[in-house]
Amino acid sequence: MAGYKSGIKMEIIERHQLDIFDTCVFPSHDKLWRSVDKMLVKVGRSTTTHHEEVRPETMMKIYELLALLVKVVKARGTDGYDALLAKLPVEVHCSYHNLFQWGAMFILNMFEVRRGEEGMAFLEIAHFHEFTDEVWDFKYIRKMCQRRKTTTSWAPTLCHGVIPDMEFPSGFNPLEYFKTYLSLLPTEPHKAHHKIFLFPMGRQLSKKFNVHDPEQPWYEQNKKSKI
Repeated sequence: MAGYKSGIKMEIIERHQLDIFDTCVFPSHDKLWRSVDKMLVKVGRSTTTHHEEVRPETMMKIYELLALLVKVVKARGTDGYDALLAKLPVEVHCSYHNLFQWGAMFILNMFEVRRGEEGMAFLEIAHFHEFTDEVWDFKYIRKMCQRRKTTTSWAPTLCHGVIPDMEFPSGFNPLEYFKTYLSLLPTEPHKAHHKIFLFPMGRQLSKKFNVHDPEQPWYEQNKKSKI
């Protein structure tokens, strides 16, 4: 229930710039939520079993894999490509464009502080903007929301983290990875939705598609990923 509450709250804030859980504006909210808590206790659903945190060595392995993926992508069409590709698991050699997309989803969940997949299928490239903090000499990407759909004015979303330009000991840089991913996405809008989605469907291996060819697009323009 807390997850649903958070998802509803953030979705309405992003779409309408209104916090429906603000007790000053909606004073009956606390009373209503307490009644939900009592109902959950009564039916024995008041406790939650959380997943264990990911072990540090596992996180380092993930960072190392993501750092390698960026090198592989940038090496396409060069003499060193085959040597880098060989470092990836054999089973993903012909589909690592999907793995690269999963890496972008991982970064979004981790650094933008998302609880899960809420709204990810509807995210657009236009939602993400790069900034430079001149005081701290710090670059980052953050999600922005359109103030009104009838304008071109954008504002930072509330309660979200940022994707930082920082290098981990494994060589993994979240901002570099995310920018590389953005450079691989379609540049034309989805025909039905008239938007360029952040997570379109990866192309399937076929006679018309070769993931190793740097001239071929990796993702479908008119199909969203099945997140």
